[in-house]
Amino acid sequence: TKCAFDQIETYTKCKKIEVGRGVVEIGDYTMNDTRGLESMSLPNTVARLGDPFYENYDLKAFIQPRSCEDLQLSYAYGLNRICLAGNTMSNICAADNTGLSNIIIPDSITELPSEFLSGCNGIFSGIIIPASVLKINSKAFKSCGKVANYNFSWHESIPALANIDAFSSAIYRECKIIVPDALYNGWIATTNSSTYADKIVKASEYNG
Repeated sequence: TKCAFDQIETYTKCKKIEVGRGVVEIGDYTMNDTRGLESMSLPNTVARLGDPFYENYDLKAFIQPRSCEDLQLSYAYGLNRICLAGNTMSNICAADNTGLSNIIIPDSITELPSEFLSGCNGIFSGIIIPASVLKINSKAFKSCGKVANYNFSWHESIPALANIDAFSSAIYRECKIIVPDALYNGWIATTNSSTYADKIVKASEYNG
């Protein structure tokens, strides 16, 4: 069943909700406990999402509109894929989005905040870090389960790691940090990133 955003009384029966252009804000808990909701289409007029999917068990994927600079997601238990946008980031996994297994970081982001993906135990694939990211803060990837790799292949410079724990001391034993061949020696030698020297590999030599 497909519903328009103003059909709030039928949300419990909806698999998809379409939000029309002109809507600029979706308030807290708007789709609270909406069992069966699998997708939601949002226009680029939405500037704020106030934790609308709280305790939603069935929403599988979410695409953040580029217009949205204020995003809150918590207890979206069924969410397994998220595509972020805009210029700001928040801690996605610490808010009990425990099912998240895939995340796309947009090339508009310049800095990853502390504990950005802390506790994302469901992410097993690689995470592409776009070349726009210039700084990674403390514990950004703390306890990220078994992430296969962090891919920096498109970077032209070495992003600053704010602390030696940017990837956490508990980085998965088989995880690799993929870097451009030309920056390999720099990564190995740079303060903080040198902590992960045994994980750093040249892009041309990675066979994962």
